[in-house]
Amino acid sequence: MGLFGRKKNDKQRTYDLDDKYESLHSRGQYEEAIACCDEVITLDPENNFAWLNKGNSSIKLGQYDEAIACYDEVIRLDPESHNAWHNKGKILDSLEKYEEAIACYDEIIRFWPEFYIAWTNKGKILDSLGKYEEAIACYDKVIQFEDPWHSESALFGKGTTLFRLERYEESLACFDEAIRLHNPGTVTSIQLYSVLNSKGIVLDALGKYEEAIACYDEVIRFWPEFYIAWTSKGKTLVSLGKSEEAIACYDKVIMFEDPLHSESALYEKGRVLHDQEKYEEAIVCYDEAIRLHNPVAFTTVDPYFTWMNKSHALHSLGKYEETIACYDEIIQWNPEHLDVWVNKGKTLDLLKRYEEALACYDEAIRLDPELSVAWNNKCSTLDELERYEEALACCDEAIRLDPEYFNAWNNKCYTLKKLGRHEEAEQSFAKAKELDES
Repeated sequence: MGLFGRKKNDKQRTYDLDDKYESLHSRGQYEEAIACCDEVITLDPENNFAWLNKGNSSIKLGQYDEAIACYDEVIRLDPESHNAWHNKGKILDSLEKYEEAIACYDEIIRFWPEFYIAWTNKGKILDSLGKYEEAIACYDKVIQFEDPWHSESALFGKGTTLFRLERYEESLACFDEAIRLHNPGTVTSIQLYSVLNSKGIVLDALGKYEEAIACYDEVIRFWPEFYIAWTSKGKTLVSLGKSEEAIACYDKVIMFEDPLHSESALYEKGRVLHDQEKYEEAIVCYDEAIRLHNPVAFTTVDPYFTWMNKSHALHSLGKYEETIACYDEIIQWNPEHLDVWVNKGKTLDLLKRYEEALACYDEAIRLDPELSVAWNNKCSTLDELERYEEALACCDEAIRLDPEYFNAWNNKCYTLKKLGRHEEAEQSFAKAKELDES
């Protein structure tokens, strides 16, 4: 076969492999799809579409380094391939390599300034980095294009960022405009229920609870299984003092029997029961939330709060040993929570285990030498051990750090009396009384 005939056959083979790739990729047969790409690349090493497709299938298999290598090859062959830059940026974002991801989006913007997705994705990353004003500037760039299809997602992002800045009225205006522009037939459209739910959260922050509930009810009408709306509605009902209705909302989520969603609902239900002083029932909820905890889930509750709430409920029941066990659990995976050390010390004081309590306060002071409450509590514990000179030095340090600390002045009065320094004790008492009356 001549040279031209061979080239013609290779070209036809490439077309056939492209078709086969599309079929395999769409069916989720990613390994086989990659094999098709490799065969095309063997026939034509500079086929940038084959490299791009191989990268796309590699992502589906979680082979992120391989995917990036493929996109880099596409970029080498075509430096202005927005698909390669965009997909590489998305991978880097998911790997929390935010600055590198932003660099990808900036490169797209350099050669295609109107590519709205690059601006929107850059805005999302800047938001996650806490660079809120820069994020807003990215969203504003898209909104300036005055294309309803693109503006909706940018308005949603801008509204979310403004909410983080507690600029609630501006946030609300963005969500309202996104709702006005909503077109369910466009591929770029944000799901309406997401915008409505976010609007409800803003209204809640503004104290417009009935309007917030109306938003959540609208979301639930669209999608009865959307757990975030049920949970958000529950929180708003709590703000209105409608605890039983709130619990009904949380129970609705728990009935879905989805661990990712149930954890937050159980936690919130536990808080309501806790506020009602139904401590045993609250502990049941906290325990179940702890059991379901998934540290990699997007919807997860920070276990610190669940364990702390459980410890408070146990403390209210006078179950001090179990309370300490909760604090020890938190310390095991994060030994730098100051309030845990302080609370553990206070609980040990109640059990008259004073030396252990001192060790807790000392650890809190080691972590933060300017923590006045730890110095004051250490003073009280040393008083119990009749180590009054040391106790006085501790309450003096607490007062140095916080001159208007009532409890520290009160403790100093007690300690000075024990030392027989009655005139100074009276002066401390007068200061404590002044602070108490102010």
